[in-house]
Amino acid sequence: MTKTTTAEGPASAPRARQDTHPVFLVVHCGKGLLPRPAVLPLAQLPAEPLERNQPLRHLFGRNALLPLGLTDSGISQRHFTVWRRGDQHGSQVFVEDLGSKNGTHVDGDQLPFDPKDAPGDLQKDLQGVATNQAEIRDGAVLRCGKTILIFRQHFPKDGVVEGPLAGVPGETLVSPFGLGRLRRELKVLERDYRGSSRLGRLNILLQAETGCGKELLASHVAERLGRSSPFRAVNVTTIPVTLLSSELFGIESLQGAQRSPGLVGVSNKGTLFLDEIHLLDPSVQRQLLRFLESRDYQRIGGTDTLVADVLVLTATSQDLKQFVGDDLRSRLEYIKLEIPPLRDRTEDIPELCKEFLLRRGMSTEQVENLPVEVELMEALLLHPWASGNARELRNTLDKLLRVAGGSPELRYWAWKQLRSEEAPRPTLPRSLTLQRIFRALQETKQGRSYNFSEAARLLSMDDSTLKRRIGRL
Repeated sequence: MTKTTTAEGPASAPRARQDTHPVFLVVHCGKGLLPRPAVLPLAQLPAEPLERNQPLRHLFGRNALLPLGLTDSGISQRHFTVWRRGDQHGSQVFVEDLGSKNGTHVDGDQLPFDPKDAPGDLQKDLQGVATNQAEIRDGAVLRCGKTILIFRQHFPKDGVVEGPLAGVPGETLVSPFGLGRLRRELKVLERDYRGSSRLGRLNILLQAETGCGKELLASHVAERLGRSSPFRAVNVTTIPVTLLSSELFGIESLQGAQRSPGLVGVSNKGTLFLDEIHLLDPSVQRQLLRFLESRDYQRIGGTDTLVADVLVLTATSQDLKQFVGDDLRSRLEYIKLEIPPLRDRTEDIPELCKEFLLRRGMSTEQVENLPVEVELMEALLLHPWASGNARELRNTLDKLLRVAGGSPELRYWAWKQLRSEEAPRPTLPRSLTLQRIFRALQETKQGRSYNFSEAARLLSMDDSTLKRRIGRL
């Protein structure tokens, strides 16, 4: 019976809610890149005195950073409070700025909100509305002084700052936090298959958006399973359709062509990695199906049936259901590993920045002393990276350094110059602030009327809640 392992299980069952807790991840503090990010559990923040029938509030101020070995004079002693409302079925989390000197920025919006910045016909509705509060959702980015916090509502209680997941000369898959599930799945995979006679018939699918590092992960999987050599990697889109069969399975006898063992043959006792498998031509899909099932194949022009002992890794950036038949998909997805997109693990961005700067030839000391303005890091964390993930981030860093004239610095003005050359991209709804509400209302305004239903949809909430937030019920 075919065993399928996905990101949801059985390799790693979803964590029980009691095994997680809300935390702030400190990913930036000061003028440069942190040597390592830090975890600040919400429960470790001092509790404010309880008001009657009010939820427990936790206080964040400059002293909260001291146990982490961090300091920031731009944070007030009483900067903001955070509290939760809800039950075991779900909860909302809110922050309230306490009149801090520099304000609290939530996903780029500053608290408190100045009612004068609201649309004129809505300013009167702000009477009695708390303009210094915001709802924060999982992944929200908070900036206080020169410190940036990322809120995670369900962070594993045993979650620790991890080193690089995978490494080849000059490159690593960096992820102190965001690849925790993948790490656990790889441990199970190694436990069950390393040294096993079943490796030569094992099929593993790697799924991730473009730019996430699928080939890096493939080489790492092969190494952990003891199949790192020989390792052959090919993007199926780079081979003409008419040559795919011969490139994969080899040539025994064909007029005008030399005898060739093919990629399968040279990968024997090792690993064959096929990238962008969803774009494989249908005529070759049928041949690949037979090979994945039995590891039997024939070279072009040959009559002998050959058998290969090959670990087959495939990768896709798309849902295979739209591109291949169910029989082939079931074999490709025998085991499935996923790399989350960068927008879902933004806490890894500072570490990725360090890795890419090291690849440029900077020393560790140079990277840690590199001036990085907090506003720039905030912008990097809020950018969706939808067109290239980590590769897009790497290219952006190169552009930032070029705009700065080659000087070793990462400044916010350079980012603004780059963004002015590109079309603006929508920000992710990680929080709910009055600024975000008013932007959504303005974007969906029809004539002189506001479309509350459409604005609520953009904000991932219902329209009655939206109206209640600005007092228009």
